[in-house]
Amino acid sequence: MPTNSNTDNYYEQFLEKLIDSQPWPGPYLYKFIVKKESPYLDAIKSFFSEEKTTWTEKQSAKGSYRSLTILASDQTPESVVAIYKQVNEFKGVIIL
Repeated sequence: MPTNSNTDNYYEQFLEKLIDSQPWPGPYLYKFIVKKESPYLDAIKSFFSEEKTTWTEKQSAKGSYRSLTILASDQTPESVVAIYKQVNEFKGVIIL
């Protein structure tokens, strides 16, 4: 994710790319990587409606990290950007 000085510009460009990428509202695939003991996994999941979301968790080969892949339905470009902004505040979470 961008540094603070470039954050607004980054998210504006990202929003424009999302708008042009597919019909909205629609599905969107998120992927996050966290350390094994990260307190943020449940916080990330809480951003999504359970009935419209599928998530998959996998542990790394050495067990040090976990990946969280989320397929969320009925997303809008604005909601995607909002979630990324929130997760970007979590220290140690890698956003792919």
